[in-house]
Amino acid sequence: MDVMKHCPSLTVVMPVRNEVRHIGAVLDQLLAQSLAPERFEILVVDGMSTDGTRELVRDYSRRHDRIRLVDNPRFLAGSARNIGAFQARAPYIIFVDGHCRIASERMLESALKAFESGERCLSRPQPLYGDGEHVYSQAAALARSCVLGHHAGSRIYEDRVQHCDPVSAGCAYSRELYFAVGNTDEDFDAGEDIELNFRVKRLGVSAFHSNDLTVGYCARGSLGAVFRQLYRYGYGRARLLRKHPDAASLPPLALGAVTFGALVLPLLGIGWVPALRIWLLGIALYLLVVIGVSARLASRVDGRLFGPLVLCFPTIHFGAGLGFLAGLLRGPTLSHVPASTASQALVFLCSFCGAESGV
Repeated sequence: MDVMKHCPSLTVVMPVRNEVRHIGAVLDQLLAQSLAPERFEILVVDGMSTDGTRELVRDYSRRHDRIRLVDNPRFLAGSARNIGAFQARAPYIIFVDGHCRIASERMLESALKAFESGERCLSRPQPLYGDGEHVYSQAAALARSCVLGHHAGSRIYEDRVQHCDPVSAGCAYSRELYFAVGNTDEDFDAGEDIELNFRVKRLGVSAFHSNDLTVGYCARGSLGAVFRQLYRYGYGRARLLRKHPDAASLPPLALGAVTFGALVLPLLGIGWVPALRIWLLGIALYLLVVIGVSARLASRVDGRLFGPLVLCFPTIHFGAGLGFLAGLLRGPTLSHVPASTASQALVFLCSFCGAESGV
């Protein structure tokens, strides 16, 4: 049967760039879904990949006509989401990344059932898992799973069925709702999904959160990659606050304030000794908490993860906190758009000197 002769009921939109190592496995998981083939389509919206992703997806599309490759010349996920939504042929859209693990073969069937029962927005657990190769990937996944390692109030680790605030984990929408809230804001380089979900919440729409929709994400495999990811998360939170002041929440504000203090107090200590003492006391207390939590987590899983966990927590916190401060000051985004490291550093310095950022 030629599935393209039939209008699908559900469109899977995959915003990707340079995911050749992982996208094949995700496409295989989608193709193995229990939902009848003629009821869904897959749009891979590619940000002009250079690693072979495009060729791999074209090969899949030749063998499976429900898969389409669509260009995203702006590179970023926000524009990919809008391109996918505009080209979707189905009345319902679910977003799936090119580097993830779908927990259930009934995920698409469960999503469509929820939509057809009247839901307009769906939310899902999005736990992290280690890649099995890099110790920091395992440590980062473990660190982010505890209260000390992720945004308080986030529902990405909640697996009970409920209606909830869509902000942290909204992932699927009726096309009518997606366009009613004004699409994804393409000016956001990070946190574009959170900002969209905030507008969904403001419209008075709650999300249906279900364990049947769980999608796991592989944690980054190095401290540098973890720092970059959390920096961009923090930047996105600040950008959200700049656009919607009523979206302010205590965790990012507190983390930003603590990060600012950690940067400024040593400088004040040059001329005012009590500032340095306060800084040293704060660092000591923080390290005691990190060491204690790391020891407890490592004892439950693998003692060899203790050292990497002790390094992961400061990387997570400082990355997110510094990103939040940079976002407030319109500093560099550490964007996925190709750009030289030198230009990113220059914009960062200019932003703290009061110049307008062009990133």
